[in-house]
Amino acid sequence: AKEIWADMVSREIHPTPVSYSIMVNAFCSKGHLAEAFRVWDEMVSKSIKPTVMICNSMIKGYCRSGNASDGEKFLDKMILEGFVPDIISYNTLIYGFVREENMSKAFGLVKKMEEEKQRGGLVGDVFTYNSILHGFCRKNQMREAEIVLRKMIERGVSPDRSTYTSLINGFASQDNLTE
Repeated sequence: AKEIWADMVSREIHPTPVSYSIMVNAFCSKGHLAEAFRVWDEMVSKSIKPTVMICNSMIKGYCRSGNASDGEKFLDKMILEGFVPDIISYNTLIYGFVREENMSKAFGLVKKMEEEKQRGGLVGDVFTYNSILHGFCRKNQMREAEIVLRKMIERGVSPDRSTYTSLINGFASQDNLTE
């Protein structure tokens, strides 16, 4: 991909936001954040405004490399620059914090989304709540998982197969076959 990119540029064929997005996503997916930032910087230097998809790729890159906190800082910086996050932005960070077993940060982002909702913003979806619930189940914090399930239902989000599988697995791992 890098060779083809270089060939394209050498032929004075200018990359589009879509081609920048593909390259940033490819580098982030493989954990090559330095390369992703090189492409990002090139894009910005050419006055091409990052799309939500490109920003989400950068957040995913941070999270995949075990740096969800840096992903959150990146998101905050982008918001200051006028970027409007979407559900994928938040879900990526939430899942990143869950993978790092930082449930307080993950749950804090859900609360932040709920505050945004009050101002006409985002509503958590089944992935949002399943990520949090799964994290609590993995940590054997089943009471917290049940609280998330109740919140999920109160917010009008229907539990799915993944929700129930996490709960069953969590209770079974505690030898609590009654629940």
